[in-house]
Amino acid sequence: VTTSNGCLYSSNAVTVNVNTNAVSSIIPTGNYYLCNNATGVLTANVVSGQNYQWYLNGAPISGATGTTYSVTSAGNYQMFVTAGNCQAFSDTTHVISQTAPTANIGAAGNTTFCLGGSVLLMANNNPNYQYQWYMGSNPIPGANSYSFNAISAGNYTVQETYNSCTGISNSISVVVNPVPVANISLASGSAQICQGDSALLIAGTGVGQTYQWLNSGTPIPGATNPSYFASVGGNYQVVVTNPFNCSTTSTIVNISVVPNPTPNVAVSGDTVKAVGYLLYQW
Repeated sequence: VTTSNGCLYSSNAVTVNVNTNAVSSIIPTGNYYLCNNATGVLTANVVSGQNYQWYLNGAPISGATGTTYSVTSAGNYQMFVTAGNCQAFSDTTHVISQTAPTANIGAAGNTTFCLGGSVLLMANNNPNYQYQWYMGSNPIPGANSYSFNAISAGNYTVQETYNSCTGISNSISVVVNPVPVANISLASGSAQICQGDSALLIAGTGVGQTYQWLNSGTPIPGATNPSYFASVGGNYQVVVTNPFNCSTTSTIVNISVVPNPTPNVAVSGDTVKAVGYLLYQW
């Protein structure tokens, strides 16, 4: 509207169209790792009415006009979108080609041992790696170091992760053998014997087991049967070994020996009469 000499004049109408801004983004953002020449997928946000064009290192990729793009090579990827006359570039996703960790584990000792023992399993120690140990297919809670002390039977592996790339190690089998039971019982029920007598000590029996009796911690030569006649005082134990070469030492049984009494005869007066009298009394 204009005025001239007090008169108002209106111009013709002009239509102004405001287009919706183009919106462009890529999932994932930042660094995206391709492990061992694998194929990754980048996804653009989907907005109705937008057109898409993928870019690699600043140049449009021929034919790449969908909302997803499969990447097989490293580089800097962007999405360029148009909505009417509006245009927008996404942030850059840096695709990095990387080799997954090569995970190998070994044992610092024998992987077959008796119950109560252990073996240290170790992977290569890299401060940039994250570790997760497994027994079978199950992750072991809290086992996130390059080494793991195994006390249970099973098949162990470790997963190593570096920049989202993972490697699974070889498997190590751990065998845990049982230990025998070692108990001592007294056949007479008494641990006190008279001098010249003996106490029968009996250990529990088992197929293929061997025995060694001890007195005050010292092996008794030849005492390798399931039972032992103790005629000398002391602290007796038995070491029981099973066919897996696992041993258990029993608790102590103390055997005490009571000396026999010594008879004493006192004689007064005539020893001849006394002897006769004693003979008569006897």
